[in-house]
Amino acid sequence: SIWRRRRKILVPAFSPKIVENFVDVFSEQSEKLVQLLRSCANVGNFSVWPFISTYTLDSVC
Repeated sequence: SIWRRRRKILVPAFSPKIVENFVDVFSEQSEKLVQLLRSCANVGNFSVWPFISTYTLDSVC
């Protein structure tokens, strides 16, 4: 199936060793995201999408 082929291609990128290398990056970027969201906490309603998209790009690029 198409999903099996795609999964076979992607699985090596998410091996435990590869993911372990990203733990520090994810932690650092998560802390930055939390600080940004805290600064907006008393502003009222706001869209988290820009924050999440930036976090995602900064974490994987």
